[in-house]
Amino acid sequence: MNAPAAAHTRPSSGLDFAGQVAVRCALAVVALLFAYDGLAMWIYYVRVARMPEIGYYDKWVNILFMLIGVVSLGRSRTPASRSFNFLSIALLAYALVMTALRGHDFGRPFMGQVYHWMIMFAGLNIGFAAAEAWPVIDRWLLPVAIGIVISSVLGYIFIELYRYGGGGAYMGYPTSQLLLPLAVLIVAKRWRWVAVVVVLMVLCGKRGPLVASLVMLAYMLTIQRGASIARALGAVVIAGTLLAGLLAAVQHAADARMFDRTTTVGRVVEKYDRTVDTEDLDRASSGRNIEVDLAMNYLSTPSEVLFGQGFGWEVQVEEEHHHYIHLAYLNYVISFGALGALALFGSIGWVLVRQMRRREVSRGMRIVVPFVGATLILTGSSAHINVTMLFWVALGVMLSRPEAVDAEEHAAEGLEPATA
Repeated sequence: MNAPAAAHTRPSSGLDFAGQVAVRCALAVVALLFAYDGLAMWIYYVRVARMPEIGYYDKWVNILFMLIGVVSLGRSRTPASRSFNFLSIALLAYALVMTALRGHDFGRPFMGQVYHWMIMFAGLNIGFAAAEAWPVIDRWLLPVAIGIVISSVLGYIFIELYRYGGGGAYMGYPTSQLLLPLAVLIVAKRWRWVAVVVVLMVLCGKRGPLVASLVMLAYMLTIQRGASIARALGAVVIAGTLLAGLLAAVQHAADARMFDRTTTVGRVVEKYDRTVDTEDLDRASSGRNIEVDLAMNYLSTPSEVLFGQGFGWEVQVEEEHHHYIHLAYLNYVISFGALGALALFGSIGWVLVRQMRRREVSRGMRIVVPFVGATLILTGSSAHINVTMLFWVALGVMLSRPEAVDAEEHAAEGLEPATA
């Protein structure tokens, strides 16, 4: 991707001192988030091979990002960004009131759920500020995307070597860090790298990111390029048929014991065989059904469904206590009630659909919009947006994209200004 004109790549252009500091801090957080994604596979290796407690360090990393990004507060410039700031603050106040009314303790679960809210609020405001320096981010997106892919490939190879050496590892390796690079590579038409990402996702065995990436790929190659809805649906049907055939072949290979599960191919076959296990839901869902069953105890009455629990709730799976489950949408319903969750995700969906319906979109939005949509799909099987900030930063950019940047990108690509 070519960079916009050099005269517009300085984040300080047209900003007062406070604005310059806010934007530069936001850029620092974005750079750190990219670096963290590049290290995701290696962090996973350290966690399973050397230091299981490193998972707790993730929280300190996000808190560091929040502290750096706190100076980005107040950069909401559009009605949509101001509305989301108001909504997020209102949700916090509402949850605190419900916490008291429901009689929950202000202990560790409470702090964990406040932390999740902080990820949302800080991420949005960092995105608001980062949008003012989008040309700077745009210059680095492609090399950063390729760097994350290369680092993930090398990390995957290292984990496999560790596993072949007798080490233990989970059946699926992390791949959610590849969603944004995939969007960047599709827009840049780097098809070989796109193929590398898809193959790596298949080999790593994480089903949620793989489904999200395939939907994003189908959308970006059809509807985003102006194809009709009928043609897009046809592509989805073909892709679904191929995927169903692949799963059937995987199930046959697993039943016939065609591969040793300790091998690279055998591990992948075993992982995807779980997906089609209709007799053991615990195995097929990797235990998520157990978490959902326990969490539903907090939604046993119409009042609890509508108004939620606030903060401070937890579920106990075997001997472990958790302040969230691997289904982010349900986490928000329990904390904020169906009304609060609907207000939040209904607003996100409205903004997302509105962006998708624009006749002409800038290069930046051709990356950000599919990434936001794919992450929402991933959220249907994980707690991704509860614990990671990049989604909220991208949403903040989408909500607060300055018209000057939009016009600049369109001029660079020879497009007319976008209209709703």
